[in-house]
Amino acid sequence: MNKNDVLFTIQSKESKALQGNELTEIPTIGLISVLSSASGYISILNTPDAGGFIAEGSSLATVVKNDDLLIQVNAPFEFINLLKNNKNIQIELADKKSLKASFYKIIPQVDAVSQTQTVYFKLAQSIGLPENLNVIVKVLKADKNNVQIVPKEAVLTNETQDGFWVMQLLKDSLAIKVPVLKGIENGNEIEIISPEFKLTDLIILSGAYGLPDSTKVKIK
Repeated sequence: MNKNDVLFTIQSKESKALQGNELTEIPTIGLISVLSSASGYISILNTPDAGGFIAEGSSLATVVKNDDLLIQVNAPFEFINLLKNNKNIQIELADKKSLKASFYKIIPQVDAVSQTQTVYFKLAQSIGLPENLNVIVKVLKADKNNVQIVPKEAVLTNETQDGFWVMQLLKDSLAIKVPVLKGIENGNEIEIISPEFKLTDLIILSGAYGLPDSTKVKIK
């Protein structure tokens, strides 16, 4: 819907009363066109069916401008500094589509129960997203260069998750347990602080959980 498009046509009660009267020479007299004040989409429609009565001063519809759409984040207070003035925010939709956003405004009030603060982000590109849509907001918390990383599925842990290891393959026939010290991680990869592996080292990605500390294996 574009600005100045006709949304409704309203007929005054006087015109309705005179409709069909032979004294009324102009059939369109008393008809009022209601135009859209902005480009966007209708989020709330308050009007009854066509031909119904509209009370004077009542709201007909609510138009949401695409370029006014904001992403609301209720963030824990300790993360506010990460979000404030951040110009590189990734917004992930339910269909895995990723959008870019930047910091817009922060509400100077903390919720007394959840201890969260409301932060608003503005999308870099205006698109027609529905209101009240749940999204995932991705924020870069830490950044490191020249580190060694492995796929997340290669790192194993115990039940209490206080010990981590990988199963390294030696001489193509022996898998050994190698304890590791983790660093930062994301959804797909984990930084290994120690020990230092070589690019030629082979690490088992799947099927290694539950194997003894050293196990004979066969590559197929």
